[in-house]
Amino acid sequence: MPKAWLGNTSPRAAISIKPGLDKVLALSAGLGWLALLFGPLLVLRPNRLAAGEGLRVWEVFNPLGPSGLAGLTGLVLLSGTLLLLSFGALPARARFIRVGKLALPVAWTGVMLFVFLAGQGARQIMDAATPFTRVSLGWGFWILLVSLGTICADRFKRVGQSAGALAVWLWLVGLAGLMAAGGLDSLAITKEFYARQSRFLGELSAHLTITGLSVAASATVGIPLGLLLHVRRLLAPRVFLVLNVAQTIPSLALFGLLMVPLSLLAERFPALGKLGVQGIGAAPAIIALTLYALLPVVRNTYAGLASIDQAAVDAGTGMGMSKWQLLRDVTIPLALPAILGGIRIALVQNIGNAAVAALIGAGGFGVFIFQGLGQAATDLVLLGALPTVLLAVAADALMQFAIPLLAPEHNRGAQA
Repeated sequence: MPKAWLGNTSPRAAISIKPGLDKVLALSAGLGWLALLFGPLLVLRPNRLAAGEGLRVWEVFNPLGPSGLAGLTGLVLLSGTLLLLSFGALPARARFIRVGKLALPVAWTGVMLFVFLAGQGARQIMDAATPFTRVSLGWGFWILLVSLGTICADRFKRVGQSAGALAVWLWLVGLAGLMAAGGLDSLAITKEFYARQSRFLGELSAHLTITGLSVAASATVGIPLGLLLHVRRLLAPRVFLVLNVAQTIPSLALFGLLMVPLSLLAERFPALGKLGVQGIGAAPAIIALTLYALLPVVRNTYAGLASIDQAAVDAGTGMGMSKWQLLRDVTIPLALPAILGGIRIALVQNIGNAAVAALIGAGGFGVFIFQGLGQAATDLVLLGALPTVLLAVAADALMQFAIPLLAPEHNRGAQA
């Protein structure tokens, strides 16, 4: 069985790779070729609401145009990226390169290169267009981006959480730098952002506030509840049954169920209304998201405590530790990676669910999503959807990077 060094540290990073796993490379590279050759890279619209015309790569980059040479150079590099990844479809004996080892950096570079090419193509089109013209991203762009992202995600699992999280953050920093440099200014979604910049920052703050408060509340309640269930295990099936039921309630239905009692509370106690506890707004959104986040926090806390080696607890008891000392110095540190894993799941989950809270006046990126749906403005929908996705990816990468650092020293090898 061939082995490839996908990390760059100790022998623990050596991962055995089966030849069949390279089908991920082959399938993703094949989808990338189809998107690049046949899918529209960009969509040209006469205005922000009208239907557009798809433009393939050879229609976007004209060799005789002012920036055609730079665009064609980028396309040659991108084609080379897909060609390199396509070697994953060859039998192992027919390869002259270690495709598995190079797949992550090649696909990561391809993602950045493709985003840059889309921005350059939009700029070239807008130079000869009217002020009302809009250039949107076509489905070929998204298919190729997903194909390269799938390769990256597959390789992230093999290089370890910290290395994968660092790669994600480098990509996000590169994307922010490209946008700050004006490389994406000609795209329609960027124009929507500049037209609503102050509102965007306000909704970003609302989205982070709702998410942060709900996750903090779920951790405050969920971690002690997990500890209680570990001590009184007969309660665990009943509590998990209730949490599972809460998890299955649709978000809109849960918001609706909370509106009536919160409205009555605000009417009965005016002081609560002044604090923001009302039937609509942030209060029902935070309560609902807290209920959704309880299950992963409680479940991971309970599972982390149950997985502790009893020998470690017995050793602490033999050293004369009290129950509080065992909890503080032995039990919690050993279960910390699992507990933080539950908070990570809750955080990513609530970032996505917070978008729905815009329907009850809580704000967040969902405001742009539902405004775009109402106006049939695709780029306005993307203005809310893409930041939500990027925020979830950034939060997940941050937690993946932090968990091994916060874990006990002897557990870090298992987390990396």
